[in-house]
Amino acid sequence: MSVTVKVIGSRHELLDFAYFPVQIYRREKHRPWTTPDEMLNMLSFRNTYWLKAKYKCFLAEDNGQIVGRLAAIYDPRIPKTGFFGALEIVEDMEEAAENLFKAAKEWLIQQGAEEITGPATFNTNQQAGLLIEGFDEPPQPFMPYNPPYYRRLLEGCGFTKLNDLLSYQYPTDQGLPDIINKVAGRAAQKTGLLMRSLKVTSLSREVETIRLILNNSMAENWGYIPLSRQEVEGMLYFCLSRGDPSLALTIFIDSEPAAFSMSLPGNSKYCARLALLGVVPRFRLKGLEALLFQKTQSLLSSKGYKTIEASQISENNLPMLKLIPKLESCRLIKRHRFYKKDL
Repeated sequence: MSVTVKVIGSRHELLDFAYFPVQIYRREKHRPWTTPDEMLNMLSFRNTYWLKAKYKCFLAEDNGQIVGRLAAIYDPRIPKTGFFGALEIVEDMEEAAENLFKAAKEWLIQQGAEEITGPATFNTNQQAGLLIEGFDEPPQPFMPYNPPYYRRLLEGCGFTKLNDLLSYQYPTDQGLPDIINKVAGRAAQKTGLLMRSLKVTSLSREVETIRLILNNSMAENWGYIPLSRQEVEGMLYFCLSRGDPSLALTIFIDSEPAAFSMSLPGNSKYCARLALLGVVPRFRLKGLEALLFQKTQSLLSSKGYKTIEASQISENNLPMLKLIPKLESCRLIKRHRFYKKDL
Protein backbone atom coordinates (compact mmCIF):
# COMPACT_ATOMS: atom_id res chain seq x y z
CA MET A 1 0.00 0.00 0.00
CA SER A 2 1.29 3.44 -0.89
CA VAL A 3 -0.95 6.35 0.02
CA THR A 4 -0.21 9.69 -1.59
CA VAL A 5 -1.50 13.11 -0.54
CA LYS A 6 -2.16 16.07 -2.78
CA VAL A 7 -3.30 19.65 -2.22
CA ILE A 8 -6.57 20.31 -4.03
CA GLY A 9 -5.98 22.74 -6.83
CA SER A 10 -8.94 22.52 -9.18
CA ARG A 11 -12.71 22.70 -9.14
CA HIS A 12 -12.90 18.97 -9.88
CA GLU A 13 -10.70 18.15 -6.87
CA LEU A 14 -12.76 20.49 -4.68
CA LEU A 15 -15.88 18.57 -5.66
CA ASP A 16 -14.08 15.31 -4.84
CA PHE A 17 -13.22 16.78 -1.43
CA ALA A 18 -16.81 17.85 -0.73
CA TYR A 19 -18.50 14.64 -1.90
CA PHE A 20 -16.04 12.08 -0.51
CA PRO A 21 -18.01 11.65 2.79
CA VAL A 22 -20.87 10.04 0.82
CA GLN A 23 -18.60 7.00 0.56
CA ILE A 24 -17.93 6.96 4.32
CA TYR A 25 -21.52 7.34 5.56
CA ARG A 26 -23.25 5.09 3.07
CA ARG A 27 -23.26 2.31 5.66
CA GLU A 28 -23.43 4.43 8.83
CA LYS A 29 -26.59 4.74 10.93
CA HIS A 30 -26.41 8.54 10.81
CA ARG A 31 -24.89 11.14 8.52
CA PRO A 32 -23.13 14.43 9.30
CA TRP A 33 -25.22 17.55 9.42
CA THR A 34 -22.97 19.25 6.86
CA THR A 35 -23.89 18.21 3.32
CA PRO A 36 -21.43 18.32 0.40
CA ASP A 37 -23.08 21.48 -0.94
CA GLU A 38 -22.80 23.15 2.46
CA MET A 39 -19.11 22.21 2.60
CA LEU A 40 -18.61 23.88 -0.78
CA ASN A 41 -20.34 27.00 0.55
CA MET A 42 -18.17 27.04 3.67
CA LEU A 43 -15.01 26.79 1.56
CA SER A 44 -16.19 29.49 -0.83
CA PHE A 45 -14.63 32.95 -0.91
CA ARG A 46 -18.12 34.19 0.00
CA ASN A 47 -17.61 32.81 3.51
CA THR A 48 -16.57 35.92 5.43
CA TYR A 49 -14.42 33.83 7.78
CA TRP A 50 -11.81 33.62 5.02
CA LEU A 51 -11.36 37.40 5.22
CA LYS A 52 -9.39 36.66 8.40
CA ALA A 53 -8.24 33.07 8.06
CA LYS A 54 -6.88 30.75 5.35
CA TYR A 55 -6.88 27.03 4.63
CA LYS A 56 -5.42 24.19 2.62
CA CYS A 57 -7.40 21.10 1.68
CA PHE A 58 -5.77 17.71 1.16
CA LEU A 59 -6.90 14.46 -0.46
CA ALA A 60 -5.33 11.06 0.21
CA GLU A 61 -5.31 8.50 -2.59
CA ASP A 62 -4.47 4.82 -2.72
CA ASN A 63 -3.98 3.41 -6.23
CA GLY A 64 -6.01 6.26 -7.68
CA GLN A 65 -8.90 5.88 -5.19
CA ILE A 66 -9.67 8.64 -2.70
CA VAL A 67 -9.38 7.22 0.82
CA GLY A 68 -9.29 10.34 2.97
CA ARG A 69 -9.49 14.11 3.21
CA LEU A 70 -8.38 16.81 5.65
CA ALA A 71 -8.36 20.60 5.88
CA ALA A 72 -5.71 22.63 7.69
CA ILE A 73 -6.83 26.06 8.91
CA TYR A 74 -4.77 29.01 10.14
CA ASP A 75 -6.34 32.01 11.87
CA PRO A 76 -3.86 34.87 12.59
CA ARG A 77 -5.94 35.91 15.61
CA ILE A 78 -4.50 32.85 17.39
CA PRO A 79 -1.08 32.73 15.71
CA LYS A 80 0.50 29.80 17.57
CA THR A 81 -2.39 27.41 16.95
CA GLY A 82 -3.51 25.71 13.76
CA PHE A 83 -6.74 23.78 13.30
CA PHE A 84 -7.62 20.66 11.38
CA GLY A 85 -11.11 19.88 10.17
CA ALA A 86 -13.29 18.21 7.52
CA LEU A 87 -11.65 14.94 8.58
CA GLU A 88 -12.95 11.86 6.74
CA ILE A 89 -10.94 8.64 6.29
CA VAL A 90 -11.78 5.12 5.19
CA GLU A 91 -11.58 2.57 8.01
CA ASP A 92 -8.23 0.84 8.57
CA MET A 93 -6.41 3.52 6.58
CA GLU A 94 -3.85 4.46 9.24
CA GLU A 95 -1.36 5.36 6.52
CA ALA A 96 -3.82 7.83 5.02
CA ALA A 97 -4.32 9.47 8.42
CA GLU A 98 -0.58 9.72 9.04
CA ASN A 99 0.14 11.20 5.60
CA LEU A 100 -2.74 13.68 5.73
CA PHE A 101 -1.63 15.00 9.11
CA LYS A 102 1.97 15.15 7.92
CA ALA A 103 0.89 17.39 5.03
CA ALA A 104 -1.23 19.55 7.34
CA LYS A 105 1.67 19.84 9.79
CA GLU A 106 4.09 21.04 7.14
CA TRP A 107 1.70 23.73 5.91
CA LEU A 108 0.80 24.94 9.41
CA ILE A 109 4.47 25.22 10.41
CA GLN A 110 4.99 27.43 7.37
CA GLN A 111 2.23 29.70 8.72
CA GLY A 112 3.95 29.95 12.10
CA ALA A 113 1.78 27.56 14.14
CA GLU A 114 3.33 25.58 16.98
CA GLU A 115 0.46 23.19 17.66
CA ILE A 116 -2.42 21.63 15.78
CA THR A 117 -5.84 21.24 17.39
CA GLY A 118 -9.18 19.88 16.28
CA PRO A 119 -11.27 18.66 14.72
CA ALA A 120 -12.99 21.94 13.92
CA THR A 121 -14.92 23.10 10.88
CA PHE A 122 -13.33 25.55 10.81
CA ASN A 123 -12.59 26.88 14.31
CA THR A 124 -13.83 26.41 17.87
CA ASN A 125 -16.73 28.84 17.32
CA GLN A 126 -18.15 26.50 14.68
CA GLN A 127 -18.44 22.70 14.52
CA ALA A 128 -15.90 21.42 17.03
CA GLY A 129 -14.89 18.07 18.46
CA LEU A 130 -14.78 14.39 17.59
CA LEU A 131 -17.78 12.32 18.66
CA ILE A 132 -16.53 9.63 21.09
CA GLU A 133 -19.78 8.81 22.94
CA GLY A 134 -23.41 8.83 21.80
CA PHE A 135 -23.26 7.29 18.34
CA ASP A 136 -26.88 6.11 18.55
CA GLU A 137 -28.11 9.69 18.89
CA PRO A 138 -28.72 11.55 15.61
CA PRO A 139 -26.62 14.69 15.04
CA GLN A 140 -28.32 17.99 15.78
CA PRO A 141 -27.90 21.19 13.71
CA PHE A 142 -24.26 22.18 13.21
CA MET A 143 -23.02 19.36 15.43
CA PRO A 144 -20.18 17.04 14.34
CA TYR A 145 -20.81 13.38 13.66
CA ASN A 146 -18.26 10.70 12.73
CA PRO A 147 -17.74 6.91 12.81
CA PRO A 148 -16.37 5.45 16.09
CA TYR A 149 -13.05 4.38 14.54
CA TYR A 150 -11.95 8.00 13.98
CA ARG A 151 -10.88 8.18 17.61
CA ARG A 152 -8.45 5.31 17.08
CA LEU A 153 -7.01 6.94 13.97
CA LEU A 154 -6.50 10.29 15.71
CA GLU A 155 -4.94 8.90 18.86
CA GLY A 156 -2.79 6.60 16.73
CA CYS A 157 -1.35 9.74 15.12
CA GLY A 158 -0.28 11.06 18.52
CA PHE A 159 -3.17 13.38 19.33
CA THR A 160 -4.14 13.77 23.00
CA LYS A 161 -7.21 15.18 24.71
CA LEU A 162 -7.46 18.94 25.09
CA ASN A 163 -11.08 19.27 26.20
CA ASP A 164 -14.42 17.44 26.19
CA LEU A 165 -17.68 19.03 25.07
CA LEU A 166 -20.83 17.56 26.62
CA SER A 167 -24.41 17.39 25.34
CA TYR A 168 -27.42 16.85 27.58
CA GLN A 169 -31.04 16.05 26.75
CA TYR A 170 -33.98 17.35 28.77
CA PRO A 171 -37.74 16.70 28.22
CA THR A 172 -39.81 19.84 27.62
CA ASP A 173 -42.76 18.45 29.59
CA GLN A 174 -40.62 17.99 32.70
CA GLY A 175 -41.31 20.79 35.16
CA LEU A 176 -38.30 22.90 36.03
CA PRO A 177 -37.05 22.69 39.64
CA ASP A 178 -38.65 25.17 42.02
CA ILE A 179 -35.36 26.95 42.60
CA ILE A 180 -34.98 27.71 38.86
CA ASN A 181 -38.59 28.89 38.53
CA LYS A 182 -38.18 31.05 41.62
CA VAL A 183 -34.98 32.67 40.35
CA ALA A 184 -36.48 33.18 36.88
CA GLY A 185 -39.61 34.71 38.38
CA ARG A 186 -37.60 37.25 40.37
CA ALA A 187 -35.56 38.15 37.28
CA ALA A 188 -38.69 38.67 35.15
CA GLN A 189 -40.00 41.26 37.63
CA LYS A 190 -36.82 43.36 37.49
CA THR A 191 -37.53 46.98 36.58
CA GLY A 192 -36.24 47.85 33.12
CA LEU A 193 -36.01 44.24 31.88
CA LEU A 194 -37.19 43.47 28.36
CA MET A 195 -37.02 40.03 26.74
CA ARG A 196 -37.92 39.61 23.08
CA SER A 197 -37.36 37.39 20.06
CA LEU A 198 -35.13 38.24 17.12
CA LYS A 199 -36.40 40.98 14.83
CA VAL A 200 -35.83 39.66 11.34
CA THR A 201 -36.98 42.94 9.77
CA SER A 202 -34.08 44.82 11.40
CA LEU A 203 -31.43 42.11 11.25
CA SER A 204 -28.56 44.52 10.60
CA ARG A 205 -29.16 46.21 13.96
CA GLU A 206 -29.65 42.85 15.66
CA VAL A 207 -26.27 41.62 14.43
CA GLU A 208 -24.36 44.27 16.36
CA THR A 209 -26.40 43.66 19.52
CA ILE A 210 -25.79 39.93 19.41
CA ARG A 211 -22.09 40.39 18.60
CA LEU A 212 -21.71 42.62 21.67
CA ILE A 213 -23.45 40.09 23.93
CA LEU A 214 -21.59 37.05 22.62
CA ASN A 215 -18.13 38.63 22.66
CA ASN A 216 -18.63 39.81 26.23
CA SER A 217 -20.42 36.78 27.63
CA MET A 218 -18.29 34.11 25.93
CA ALA A 219 -14.86 35.74 26.32
CA GLU A 220 -13.82 33.40 29.13
CA ASN A 221 -15.31 30.26 27.58
CA TRP A 222 -12.92 27.56 26.43
CA GLY A 223 -11.91 27.97 22.80
CA TYR A 224 -13.92 31.12 22.12
CA ILE A 225 -12.58 33.46 19.42
CA PRO A 226 -14.08 36.99 19.31
CA LEU A 227 -16.58 37.26 16.47
CA SER A 228 -16.49 39.94 13.81
CA ARG A 229 -19.66 41.59 12.57
CA GLN A 230 -19.41 39.61 9.33
CA GLU A 231 -19.13 36.32 11.23
CA VAL A 232 -22.20 37.05 13.37
CA GLU A 233 -24.14 38.12 10.31
CA GLY A 234 -23.17 34.94 8.48
CA MET A 235 -24.04 32.81 11.51
CA LEU A 236 -27.50 34.38 11.87
CA TYR A 237 -28.38 34.16 8.19
CA PHE A 238 -27.13 30.57 8.01
CA CYS A 239 -29.00 29.48 11.14
CA LEU A 240 -32.21 31.39 10.49
CA SER A 241 -32.46 30.00 6.98
CA ARG A 242 -33.09 26.68 8.74
CA GLY A 243 -34.37 27.98 12.04
CA ASP A 244 -37.14 29.80 13.86
CA PRO A 245 -36.54 33.49 14.76
CA SER A 246 -38.85 33.24 17.76
CA LEU A 247 -36.33 30.83 19.36
CA ALA A 248 -33.59 33.48 19.37
CA LEU A 249 -34.10 35.49 22.58
CA THR A 250 -32.44 38.73 23.67
CA ILE A 251 -32.71 40.31 27.12
CA PHE A 252 -32.17 44.04 27.66
CA ILE A 253 -31.84 45.74 31.04
CA ASP A 254 -32.48 49.48 30.96
CA SER A 255 -32.05 49.27 27.17
CA GLU A 256 -28.58 47.66 27.49
CA PRO A 257 -28.02 44.29 25.79
CA ALA A 258 -27.59 41.81 28.65
CA ALA A 259 -28.17 38.22 27.49
CA PHE A 260 -28.88 36.09 24.44
CA SER A 261 -29.92 32.52 23.68
CA MET A 262 -30.65 30.69 20.46
CA SER A 263 -32.33 27.35 19.89
CA LEU A 264 -32.55 25.57 16.56
CA PRO A 265 -35.13 23.07 15.26
CA GLY A 266 -33.51 19.65 15.38
CA ASN A 267 -33.36 16.73 13.02
CA SER A 268 -36.96 15.87 13.82
CA LYS A 269 -40.02 17.87 14.80
CA TYR A 270 -39.74 16.50 18.32
CA CYS A 271 -36.26 17.73 19.31
CA ALA A 272 -34.60 21.15 19.34
CA ARG A 273 -31.05 22.18 20.14
CA LEU A 274 -30.21 24.92 22.63
CA ALA A 275 -27.08 26.09 20.82
CA LEU A 276 -26.17 29.36 22.56
CA LEU A 277 -26.81 30.92 25.94
CA GLY A 278 -24.70 33.81 27.21
CA VAL A 279 -25.02 36.56 29.80
CA VAL A 280 -22.81 39.67 29.83
CA PRO A 281 -20.64 39.49 33.01
CA ARG A 282 -22.01 42.64 34.65
CA PHE A 283 -25.54 41.20 34.42
CA ARG A 284 -24.74 37.78 35.85
CA LEU A 285 -26.13 36.50 39.18
CA LYS A 286 -29.42 38.23 38.37
CA GLY A 287 -31.29 35.11 37.24
CA LEU A 288 -31.09 35.81 33.50
CA GLU A 289 -29.77 32.33 32.70
CA ALA A 290 -32.73 30.78 34.50
CA LEU A 291 -35.15 33.16 32.79
CA LEU A 292 -33.81 32.30 29.32
CA PHE A 293 -33.96 28.58 30.03
CA GLN A 294 -37.50 28.84 31.41
CA LYS A 295 -38.70 30.84 28.40
CA THR A 296 -36.94 28.51 25.96
CA GLN A 297 -38.55 25.45 27.51
CA SER A 298 -41.97 27.11 27.42
CA LEU A 299 -41.59 28.13 23.77
CA LEU A 300 -40.38 24.73 22.64
CA SER A 301 -43.12 22.92 24.52
CA SER A 302 -45.78 25.18 22.96
CA LYS A 303 -44.39 24.39 19.50
CA GLY A 304 -44.66 20.64 20.06
CA TYR A 305 -41.03 19.80 20.77
CA LYS A 306 -40.61 16.93 23.22
CA THR A 307 -36.94 17.33 24.12
CA ILE A 308 -34.19 19.95 24.30
CA GLU A 309 -30.57 19.08 23.58
CA ALA A 310 -28.22 21.51 25.34
CA SER A 311 -24.85 21.33 23.60
CA GLN A 312 -21.86 21.62 23.57
CA ILE A 313 -21.03 22.42 27.19
CA SER A 314 -17.32 22.48 27.98
CA GLU A 315 -16.26 20.21 30.82
CA ASN A 316 -14.65 23.37 32.28
CA ASN A 317 -17.96 25.26 32.38
CA LEU A 318 -18.57 24.73 36.09
CA PRO A 319 -21.64 27.03 36.44
CA MET A 320 -23.55 25.05 33.81
CA LEU A 321 -22.36 21.70 35.13
CA LYS A 322 -23.61 22.67 38.60
CA LEU A 323 -27.02 23.51 37.14
CA ILE A 324 -27.45 20.31 35.12
CA PRO A 325 -27.85 17.89 38.10
CA LYS A 326 -30.75 20.03 39.38
CA LEU A 327 -32.76 19.15 36.28
CA GLU A 328 -34.57 15.88 36.86
CA SER A 329 -34.58 13.50 33.87
CA CYS A 330 -31.69 15.41 32.30
CA ARG A 331 -29.13 12.98 30.91
CA LEU A 332 -25.74 13.09 29.23
CA ILE A 333 -26.18 11.78 25.68
CA LYS A 334 -23.04 12.80 23.76
CA ARG A 335 -19.40 13.57 24.31
CA HIS A 336 -17.22 15.28 21.73
CA ARG A 337 -13.46 15.46 22.27
CA PHE A 338 -11.12 18.19 21.07
CA TYR A 339 -7.54 17.07 20.48
CA LYS A 340 -4.11 18.68 20.31
CA LYS A 341 -0.61 17.83 19.17
CA ASP A 342 2.61 19.81 19.15
CA LEU A 343 4.07 20.48 15.72
